[in-house]
Amino acid sequence: MERLSIKLKIILAMILVIVVTISVLGYNAYSVGGEVMKETSFNNLTAIRETKKQAIESYFLQIENQVVTLSNSTMIIDAMKEFKYAFHQMGSYLKNYPQQREAYKKSLVNYYKNEFYTRLENNIHVNSSYEKYLPQTDEVLYFQYHYIANNPNPTGSKDNLIASNDGSLYSQIHKKYHPIIQNFLKRFGYYDIFLVDPATGNIVYSVFKEIDYSTSLIDGPYANTNFGRVFNSACEASGNSFVKLEDFEPYDPSYGAPASFISSPIYDGNVLIGVLIFQMPVDRINDVMTNQHNWEAAGLGETGETYLVGSDFKMRSISRFLVEDPDGYYKALENSNVDKTTIEKIKKIGTSILLQDVKTVATTEGLKNISDTRIIKDYRGEPVLSSFTKLNIRDVDWVLVSEEDEAEAFAGASMLSGRILLFGFVILLVSIAIAVVLSNLLVKPIKSLLNIMRDISEGDGDLTNRIHVESEDEIGQLAEAFNIFVDKLDKLLGSVSIKSTILQEAALKLSSVSVQMNGGVRNMNERANSVASASEEMSVSMKDVSSKVNDTSANFNMVASASEQMSATINEISETTSKTQHVTSTAVKNVEDAMQKVNELGRAANEINDVIVQIIEIAEQTKLLALNATIESARAGEAGKGFAVVANEVKELAKQTADATENIKTKIGSIQHSTSDTIERISGITSVIKEVNEMVATIATAVEEQSATTKDISSNINSAAYSVNEITVNVTQSAEASNQISREINEVNHVSGEMNTAASEVNSNADSLNQISSELFEILSRFKLSNKN
Repeated sequence: MERLSIKLKIILAMILVIVVTISVLGYNAYSVGGEVMKETSFNNLTAIRETKKQAIESYFLQIENQVVTLSNSTMIIDAMKEFKYAFHQMGSYLKNYPQQREAYKKSLVNYYKNEFYTRLENNIHVNSSYEKYLPQTDEVLYFQYHYIANNPNPTGSKDNLIASNDGSLYSQIHKKYHPIIQNFLKRFGYYDIFLVDPATGNIVYSVFKEIDYSTSLIDGPYANTNFGRVFNSACEASGNSFVKLEDFEPYDPSYGAPASFISSPIYDGNVLIGVLIFQMPVDRINDVMTNQHNWEAAGLGETGETYLVGSDFKMRSISRFLVEDPDGYYKALENSNVDKTTIEKIKKIGTSILLQDVKTVATTEGLKNISDTRIIKDYRGEPVLSSFTKLNIRDVDWVLVSEEDEAEAFAGASMLSGRILLFGFVILLVSIAIAVVLSNLLVKPIKSLLNIMRDISEGDGDLTNRIHVESEDEIGQLAEAFNIFVDKLDKLLGSVSIKSTILQEAALKLSSVSVQMNGGVRNMNERANSVASASEEMSVSMKDVSSKVNDTSANFNMVASASEQMSATINEISETTSKTQHVTSTAVKNVEDAMQKVNELGRAANEINDVIVQIIEIAEQTKLLALNATIESARAGEAGKGFAVVANEVKELAKQTADATENIKTKIGSIQHSTSDTIERISGITSVIKEVNEMVATIATAVEEQSATTKDISSNINSAAYSVNEITVNVTQSAEASNQISREINEVNHVSGEMNTAASEVNSNADSLNQISSELFEILSRFKLSNKN
């Protein structure tokens, strides 16, 4: 992340913000949308549930009213009396016709075996044989033969036979009432309508004519079914408004299909003459629950359904998925670990009623008379939104469940989230474009700043470049601060450049002075050598004078005789004295010149010392400037590292300059000390030489006097002797002075040698200082400074 550019970071940051925002919005939209969808779906399911509940309860109430109304109608009362009389009249008929009886029986056995039992076995697994269902009385044999076995209409359409052609009274009565009752059945969708004799339990009339027709519900094969129970309940009723409903159970006469029955007693006055029983319309109930297989029109979408569940947790209406996608339904049951036998029964019968277990939270809570909405797993193991309630239907405990798959219920939220994501993706693309433009606007001054700093640290070092500030934000403030920094840096380096120029000029001046001092020292050395040579000559002359004076003194008695010789000697002494006087005068002049040079050397040393002080001040100032530059580069951060290196180099050069200058200062101090000592010594030499000169002048005067008074030597011998003694003393002193001059000159030579060495070191240090200033100039040349700096 640290290696990424600011531009890329800005783009990534905006992308991250947009993605997070879109994600949060998408999640919130999905959550809120999901809650809204859930609430909407629950409201929809509850509305459908209540609609279906009202429809089912109303339908069952209608059936109750219909069965009571019909059982109390005159037609049904009359039909009951007539059917019952005619039915029992035919009971003894076959006793008189055994052959006919056998034919009827044979025909019925064939029907039961090949038609009914085969169909029954196709639907359910039957443990007993068809013989279990065969008629046991002649009445049953007679009526089932004429209206079932001998009925020309196929199974399922036996009700189309209006009357048998047996010519019986029963057939006439059947012809009279059957069309009316059949029309009632078809109009209201009942599976079958029965008239039952309460005394014998015989079903004296049936619209549909299944194999329960004419059998007894008291002792017949179906007495122990829900059909038999509903009959018994009606027989036990105490009034004609009684209604009894029996829940669905598998019913063999209907080929194992679920059957439910509702009954009401038929009273003729206060006499119970029969029982009216309706076999409940499964299809009508399914039509109500499935909206006639049009679930979407009912607002249940692609996966919603409403169904009924009894107290045994078995379905009382068909499953939508069995109707629309049988294979998928069977597979879902297999995945839910429903046993294969049940699945096979559902496949054979083609219904889930009384076969499909639905023991879920909805049905469990619903049977506890709790109405609620939940997200649960349904009988397929799929998560669904479920709305459930218990139905208020006589004699049964049923739960009505309205459900929709969770995936479909939240599909709107998912679609909304998808649209938000799509819209978010478009926003993301637009945001990326905006981020690129914005990052370019933000990064442009930063790049300009970076390029200038790179130019300063790595390139031409142009300190005249400035960033054009167009904004007042943080970047604009940064650019403005950088411009101020570069201004300070420009001024700082400009000052360093000026100081470097002064330093170089001082170094050149110091070098020139050191050369001049070196030349003066050499000149002084030459002059000192000349003085030394003259002093030696004078010493030799003084020795010669001393020798001659001694000779003169020794031969003083021979003065008279050797006056000519003495005159010559005096002339020679006069010449020598003149020469000595000339030498001493020259020595005095040379010593004065040497002293003047040494004084000049002292003054030059003082000037050098002043220059050195100035150089030290410049070096210290350079150090401060370098320190300020280091601080400024530190403030500049990463971009100022390059200049920090330059500042450190300047600081190091300033240190070297200070060290070299200090060394020069030390040497110059030594020169000043030696120069002062030399001046003092030369001053001593000058005094001595002046005394010698005065002595030589005295000697010259004496010689002249001797020359003038040679003729009067005899008369002035005493004075001559005295003068000779003075000459001897003076000559001796002159010799000693000459020796002293020689020694002082040697000392001057020694000092001048030291001064020469010091001048060479000054020159060398001046060269070093000049080199340092040149290197400093070279460093400063890397930067382009403004004209004012």
